[in-house]
Amino acid sequence: MMRRCLLTVCVVLLLAGCDGGRTKQYNPSLVNFTAIYNPMFEGQLYPSLVMGMANLEEAYGGEPSDNALFAVSVTSPANNAILRVTIDSSNLNYVTIFQEELPRRGQRYTFYPTLRWKYDKLYRTRQQGAIDLSFTCYINDEEVDVKNMHLHYRSVNDCLLSIRDNGSPPMSTRSTPIPTPSSRACCSRGW
Repeated sequence: MMRRCLLTVCVVLLLAGCDGGRTKQYNPSLVNFTAIYNPMFEGQLYPSLVMGMANLEEAYGGEPSDNALFAVSVTSPANNAILRVTIDSSNLNYVTIFQEELPRRGQRYTFYPTLRWKYDKLYRTRQQGAIDLSFTCYINDEEVDVKNMHLHYRSVNDCLLSIRDNGSPPMSTRSTPIPTPSSRACCSRGW
């Protein structure tokens, strides 16, 4: 009986220390995965902006970066590598997965994922709060890196009126001109 217990313990310890011989094929420092939220919004998520931009790209076209809230960048560790980024769900978004091919090794690529928002929750957001988003990077189905992001969200009644980008004149989000704001992002309560 003692011998059987000792043998069981040895087998369990041996299996616990064994990773099946798998080692990471891709070094996170070489892949250099980054995930950022548009710096113009200074870590503030405006539900009214997300809802207003829902069909903007389809309606007006243009470059994806023109209307992007999020950007992810990665350096391809191999030719024809497959990048998959998973953005975990939060109280305001569903799990979002996107996949792209990275044709050239050593080339830096930037993508602008569109999150799958919970529009019903965004619409009912009356109080400020915070969300944490996790961006997980996979190369050829191997998890390489995880980046976490903490954002503060505003009430749906806080509507963005203008945005100033690096000292340029403010970009209005409405049809009538507005006075130059003193901050980078200006908002007003109510619709």
